[in-house]
Amino acid sequence: MRSKTALTLVLIIGYIGIRTVSSGVYTHLRSHYYGFAEAFKIVEIKFGATTEGVIGHLVQEGILPGRRGFQLLLLLFPKSRFIKAGEYKFDAGLSPLQVYQKLVSGRVYYHPLTIPEGKDLFDIAELVEKGGFCSQSEFLVAARQKKLVQQWDPQANDLEGYLYPDTYMLTKGVKPSTIVEMMVKRFQEVFNEELREECARIDFSVREIVTLASIIEKETSIPEEKPIISAIFRNRLRRGMLLQCDPTLIYALKRENLYQGNIRKRDFEFDSPFNTYRYKGLPPGPIANPAQESLIAALHPADSDYLYFVSKNNGEHHFSRTLREHQRAVIRYQKRYPRTGKRGVS
Repeated sequence: MRSKTALTLVLIIGYIGIRTVSSGVYTHLRSHYYGFAEAFKIVEIKFGATTEGVIGHLVQEGILPGRRGFQLLLLLFPKSRFIKAGEYKFDAGLSPLQVYQKLVSGRVYYHPLTIPEGKDLFDIAELVEKGGFCSQSEFLVAARQKKLVQQWDPQANDLEGYLYPDTYMLTKGVKPSTIVEMMVKRFQEVFNEELREECARIDFSVREIVTLASIIEKETSIPEEKPIISAIFRNRLRRGMLLQCDPTLIYALKRENLYQGNIRKRDFEFDSPFNTYRYKGLPPGPIANPAQESLIAALHPADSDYLYFVSKNNGEHHFSRTLREHQRAVIRYQKRYPRTGKRGVS
């Protein structure tokens, strides 16, 4: 202990000078340093980097004026060994002491990742890769952690439907498994235990409600329309009618990497349980990740006897009770019939 104290004192004397030890050290460590022209700079401290390597990197990036003052801090405060790897945002004009405090407190820089409503697994994987967090394939592997949702969806093969759309603050280098865990946790907060229990009261499983909500989410972004569209699908299910929903067919094609941006005539015969033009009932699972409004609409449909809807091509939909009325609406709004363009249920 004495030898270490003596060494520290020698370094202080050698660096500052014996007459100005106290005031000189204080002034140097608290002096603001402008080593780069930008308002801020983001610097990555890589995992496994040596202390000397970190100091040299900070000097090179213009964060520190030199090595000696920072080395002195590391000798005086051995807690520096706990510097956390990651990206750090350094504003211009920080003092060596401020830089040190940021590093040892682990105040790493977080990047926002925004997941819009109605995105499916493949869309989210693309957004995650564009954000620089991991590759699409790594994310899709992580999204198979079905154990995260098995307590309320034992039939789940992946996390489709349970990756809640929101903005997440992530560090570079975050594990893909951590990303999906954050999204599932957010879903669990929004679609809480009370709402999950409500599924059982109306004789639907959580998986069925989330599946219905995902279809609603893909069909409309207008909050007022969501309960009506929920009612339409519920009415068709009760009558044993095909749902005939374009987004389910698109999802079926995407799962096989066959979707080219448009639905072709032959696609309506594509053999997939997700193709609601061929198979009655709900598809076997969610086709996207719905937001709260769509989840609530799936639980609480409007009191309506509508059976059909068609896009007006302005974001809104026309609703019909009979097939004849629906056919007239399709001709009016779509100019052609059947099965081309964004029709809605037919």
